Amino acid sequence: MVRVSSRAIVAAACLIAAAVAPLRISSAQEDGAVTLGGEISSGKARNGNITFHLEMAKDPASAEQVPLLSIVYRGRQVLRQFGSPGGFGGPYGSARFAEVDNSNDTPEVIFSTFSGGAHCCTQMQVATKAGPISWTMVDLGAWDGEGPTVSDLDGDGTGEFSTVDQRFLYAFDCYACSAAPKQILAIRDGRLEDVSRQDRFRQVQERHLARMIDWQRQAAQPGQEFSPGFYAGYVAQSALLGKGSRAWEEMLSAYSPSRDPGYEMCRNQPYPGQCGPDEKMQVGFPEALRSFLKAFGYDF
Repeated sequence: MVRVSSRAIVAAACLIAAAVAPLRISSAQEDGAVTLGGEISSGKARNGNITFHLEMAKDPASAEQVPLLSIVYRGRQVLRQFGSPGGFGGPYGSARFAEVDNSNDTPEVIFSTFSGGAHCCTQMQVATKAGPISWTMVDLGAWDGEGPTVSDLDGDGTGEFSTVDQRFLYAFDCYACSAAPKQILAIRDGRLEDVSRQDRFRQVQERHLARMIDWQRQAAQPGQEFSPGFYAGYVAQSALLGKGSRAWEEMLSAYSPSRDPGYEMCRNQPYPGQCGPDEKMQVGFPEALRSFLKAFGYDF
């Protein structure tokens, strides 16, 4: 088994990112998008009985100017939601229609705000109809860059959120040196679910694993140092497909204990844990990785 250089992994983010087509939606929905930034401080869009308005407004909680999303359904305002404060000199936000929750009879509104920072951060929320006249906001959390891609991955007409499990980034190596398993999220009945392991997405997961393997073959050279960031993501992605044991053995065959700098974790806690100095201990990469995989559902 050839070893994979951490330096070569800088290109991995481009090669193992999810390459999926944008969600196919009606022309009315494609036109129903508003992005704030630069000289654009407000806008609105309509889809059937739904109208949303996006503008800059003062958030009472922070006293800062932030994007504000308002939704009117059948002539009645049903939701108002403030976004996150922006970074780098100005707040930015966007909203658009997309079908991502098939439990109701309307499209949803995806609301994103960008706070700025290194590898950071898009706050993404989804407004979905929860009753005859009530709407609710589903929080997808903060994400790198522009956040998850909305795509109809299984061809059923309803979009999913395609991303990678960001918990693997920085966990064992630098950000650019880290590979991460594909994560697929879906909204059903107004609730966010992790559907990454469902059989209907197996082909998507197989393609993600194939990109990892292809990149490994291109980047690896005999004699290069072992890359913990790559192997953490590779074993996890393999575990999603029932191939974790084989990937683990591949990792061990490339691993050199004498070159392992050691990883600090807390006693009786999953890696890395939170504890005082007296409760910390040094372990090797395999022990730290196995603890991490088990804690986040990638055990095999």
